[in-house]
Amino acid sequence: MSTEVSYTLKESDRARRIRVAVYKGGEVVVVKPKDAKQEHVLAFVKDKEEWIREKVEQMQWGGDSDLNATDDYHFIFHKPTARQLVEQKIEQWNVVYQFPYRKIEIKKMRSRWGSCSGEKVLCFNYKILFLSPELQDYLVVHELCHLAEMNHSARFWKQVERGLPNYRKLKKLINI
Repeated sequence: MSTEVSYTLKESDRARRIRVAVYKGGEVVVVKPKDAKQEHVLAFVKDKEEWIREKVEQMQWGGDSDLNATDDYHFIFHKPTARQLVEQKIEQWNVVYQFPYRKIEIKKMRSRWGSCSGEKVLCFNYKILFLSPELQDYLVVHELCHLAEMNHSARFWKQVERGLPNYRKLKKLINI
């Protein structure tokens, strides 16, 4: 990683893979398994550099407070706006895909951004509201494409790529 961004490296007996976290104030911590080689750590950090920079900037300005909120009031307050955003994005992207769906739900989810049921119900985490428009688009397209492919097969990713040729970059940003 370039010298502009510094990070603390920690070793863990329990870690199975290398991971990175960005904390309030922009502190970057990389955790690695005891047996991970330094060149693998450097390659990992280099690969995640763009995401790290975005997160550091976001955390330095406190922009993550809505993403980290856990109270029900926050959810209740923001749910209507999130619904409006998701409905608008689905309408926009379904011009490309033309997939029928039954219903849209907005929920407070702990560890997921969205889902698509076999009954063609599209469900989104209300915190989609606090992501960049690019990531909002990725999440909506991702779930829309599950209407055609209920898996993450090559055919599914071809559908995603049809609307978002840069989906790999966005997938990395959302999955880190």
